[in-house]
Amino acid sequence: MALDQEDKDDLKFPRNLQDLRRLNAILSCSAIGSTIAYTISSSLGSVAVMKLIGERIQKWNQQLVQHKQHMFNYMIVLRISPFPPNWVVNLGSCHLGVPIGVFFWGTFLGVAPPSFIHVQAGAALDRLSSSDKLELFTVTNVSCLIAVCIVALIPVFIKKRFNYSA
Repeated sequence: MALDQEDKDDLKFPRNLQDLRRLNAILSCSAIGSTIAYTISSSLGSVAVMKLIGERIQKWNQQLVQHKQHMFNYMIVLRISPFPPNWVVNLGSCHLGVPIGVFFWGTFLGVAPPSFIHVQAGAALDRLSSSDKLELFTVTNVSCLIAVCIVALIPVFIKKRFNYSA
């Protein structure tokens, strides 16, 4: 699949140290901000969070029992998918027993693919003035999200296939 020159200009992967620093800043800010919400929820907001989303947390706790061994991969997939909302993940994870390190690094790596889509959407909106159609759900965008989800789940499938226990 070949990309048009216009698309190549908009497709931004880190090509030098400065680009890598910018990407690291975006991912770090997302992870640190989410971890602050996690910490506030675990220390100050327990009662309020349980009143607000207590039913969801109970349902997720039943589902998470199956994913305890693969919590890091599960966090990455949660961050990539649009459901549940990120604020619910931020506030509820500490009440579900997700370790803070797993939460931080899962968020750090999990926000990269949606950020890629957001950049693509911004570039598409920029081209909107010169084009009659806006394509956010392109084969490239959807393929990238699916590929990252599959890569994040490979360790889970390998452990299940060979019955490894952590």
